[in-house]
This record gives sequence, structure tokens and C-alpha cells, in this order.
Amino acid sequence: MENSASLWRASANEAVAYSEDFPEPFLVLPELTDGSIGQGNATKIIIEVDICNPDRCMLKVTDNGSGIKNTHRLTKWASKKTSDVYHRYGHGSKKCLTKFAPIYEHAVWKVEWRRNGCLYRIESPFTDELEPTEVENNQTTLMPSGTEWYIEFNLQVLGKFNTKDSIFKALKEIMLTRYHQSIFHKCIFEIIVKDKEGNPYYENSKNHKWLTLEESLKNDKDIQIVKECEIEGLFKNSKYTFNLYHIVTNCKGNKRWKTKDEFPFYGRKCMEASRIHIGMNDRYIEAYPYAKFIGKQAHNDTNGYFGFLNMYADSIEVLQHLPQPCTTKVKFQEDQIFTEFLDSVRDAINEYMIEKEKRLRQIRMEKKERELQEKRQKRLEEEKAAQVKAEQGKETQEKMIRRILIKKEKLIDESRDQVELEGISEDAEYRELFREFSNRLNQKNKAQSIEILKQILALESLNK
Repeated sequence: MENSASLWRASANEAVAYSEDFPEPFLVLPELTDGSIGQGNATKIIIEVDICNPDRCMLKVTDNGSGIKNTHRLTKWASKKTSDVYHRYGHGSKKCLTKFAPIYEHAVWKVEWRRNGCLYRIESPFTDELEPTEVENNQTTLMPSGTEWYIEFNLQVLGKFNTKDSIFKALKEIMLTRYHQSIFHKCIFEIIVKDKEGNPYYENSKNHKWLTLEESLKNDKDIQIVKECEIEGLFKNSKYTFNLYHIVTNCKGNKRWKTKDEFPFYGRKCMEASRIHIGMNDRYIEAYPYAKFIGKQAHNDTNGYFGFLNMYADSIEVLQHLPQPCTTKVKFQEDQIFTEFLDSVRDAINEYMIEKEKRLRQIRMEKKERELQEKRQKRLEEEKAAQVKAEQGKETQEKMIRRILIKKEKLIDESRDQVELEGISEDAEYRELFREFSNRLNQKNKAQSIEILKQILALESLNK
């Protein structure tokens, strides 16, 4: 037992990465839900927290999966080998227990599971001789199958997350940033948080239409978000995907947007929330700082970037050649394979950005060409309109000339016959202008003819 107590204390005191994001117990809580999703194949997971008594709070994680298959990995402190991405050496669940209940002698916890119709249980304290016992005469608990973790804890282990509201939001945000949207399509999550005040907080991922962080960014209409990069690549013959989003809206002051409301920590536009969420088989493990990923110091220029890098391994053999999470799935081991993987992704991003710039340059050139074409077309249309207008003006002038000529002939006839005319026929100036107009017209001097014509029309208007 002393050996188990030492392991428990060592685990409780071992720091968990990214504890500046959330309290350590919350960061390792997905270790319990991993078992439900992985080998348990659960379609529903319920996370319940009761903080009515701060000195004796309660956490329950219940699923309707197939129950625990490998009890050896559960009852032993750790395994030498990994079984899959959701079960890394069998240590994660113990890490979760020690972070919620760090004092070995006071730790109260139990795990129950039903498999093949039988209900089994193990409970505190954790010892080398820990073995499951069958619970007899119980045909109601976890029917027809499933698993339930029960842990008592002191509210102080959650630090500033000590209210119903803050606990509920933290649990929801952690689940929605640790799992890809594909997980929520096949498994419903429920979160219940109780305290002494009022009704419990409750949400169902399906009924309340939960969106993961990536889905929220893609659907947020409150701010402008640009998808900077979209890559499907290979590393050691294993597929990976990478999507990068950037909030380009100026978010100074108290500006609110949907993603920020749903993700109070990771949804902000600031240096500490700009992360590359790196995962494997749709389980995000590490929220890697964006500035570190691109090899720069954290700066305002790196604000508002959200990346999602997901590796896929379809077998244990393939898994062994990919970057390995630490024994607790909060970060990756920063070894040579991890470095090579990130370098490979960066190279792919650089190639993508070069091709993207080429495409954008081509688009800009095509846009400029279209604008020039439109200008040329507009100029041609304006010239055509001017030509039509000029021809219409010319036609009007010709009509006026014909009208004047008719009047001229009339005047000539009247003069020849020495007929007394009224008004314009007796006007010597008018007759003189007609004579001059006739001469210029005969000389084919159109410009002067038109000027004289204007004078005739003006005089005609005056006489009228």
C-alpha cells in the first residue's frame, strides 16, 4: 500500500501542462470520457458535478457504453504499452483521480461498470492488490451496460472555478475543444452542475446544438473570420488535416461575439488564446501556442489565430510512428518525431501560402483585366452615344435648313411678284440674312451657314 500511496502523491504533485488555461483536474477530466468514447463505444455521456457542500463535492461521469473490457489496465498504475489513442498506457484515469483527490488517505472514489449483464466495482483506496468485485442482486444500475466514475473532492482544487456558472462553462468548453465535431455526431454529452442556489445548470449537446470551437468560428456572423489555410497532407504515410482561421475584425473594448461567449477562454482574440489545437483521430490533445508554432515571440500580430491540426492513425503500428502524447493526454512529447511532424506541417503551410499568393495574384490580374475591359466597353458605349447624339443633332440642323430654304423660296417668289408681305416678308434684315445664308450654303460652308441660320432663327423668334 505504501508503494501505491507514493505513486498517488507523486501523480498528484506532478504538474500538468497548460494549467494556466484551466485547473489541472479539468484538464485531465477527458481521460475519463476517452474510455467511454474509445473502447466503450458509448452513445451518451453524462458529466455531473455537485458543489452543494464545498468540502465534499461530487463528480460523476456516466456512460451507456459496453463497460470496461481490460480491467488490468484499470487496476494497475500504468501499462508498458498503449492500446490506442484513447488509452495511453492506462495512466490517465489515475491522473484524474489524483488531481481531484490529491490526498491519498482521504481520497474517496469508485468505478462501477456493467458488462455481459454483471455489475462490477472497484473503489478507494488504490492498492497493488486492487481487484474488481461483482455487485450481486442489482439489476437496475447501469442497465443494460455502461460505466460510472464517482469522485469526491474539495472545491479548492478547482481554484477560481468555484461557482456553478464558471464550472459549467469550463466543462462545456473543455469538451468542445478536446473532441472533433465527428465525436459529437455519434455521442451525446450532458452536463449537470448543482449548488445550493436555485436550479441546476443543464445542457444536452444534441438538444442545445453544441458547436465545437472550429464549427463556432466557421458559423460566427458577429465578426469577420477568414480561413487562411486548408491542408490535407501526409506524414510517414499517415494522413493529417490542418485548418487555420483568423479573426480580422478589430475587437477592442467590450465587443462581444458568439464564439467568445461560448468559449470564454479559447474563443477570445488575444495572444494567450491563439492556439494550434493538435490532435489524433479526432481527439485534440494539445493547445499549442500559435506564436511558438510559427517560430515567433508572442505579439499582437499573432492575435486571433486558431488552428486545428488532426492526425489519423488506423492501426497501432501506424500510431507508433507518429508523435506520442505524454502519459496524460494534455500535451505531446516534444521529441524528434514531434519536431519532424511540425516541420513537415510548416513546410506544407509555406507551399500552400505560396500557391495561395499565386492564385490571389492571378485573381487580382483577372480582376484588373475585367475592370479595363469594362472601362473600354463603357468608353465605346459613351462614344457611340455621343455619335448618335451628334447624328440626331445633325438631323435636326438639316430639318431646320430645309425649313429655312422653304421660307427663302417663298420670300423670293413674293419679291418677284412684288407681293406685299406682312411681318417677316417686309423685314429687309431678314431678307439679307437669307441671302447671305443662301450664298454660304451654295459655297458649302456649313459652319458659317449654321451661324447665319442661328441669327435667322433668333430674328424669327423676335418677330413672332
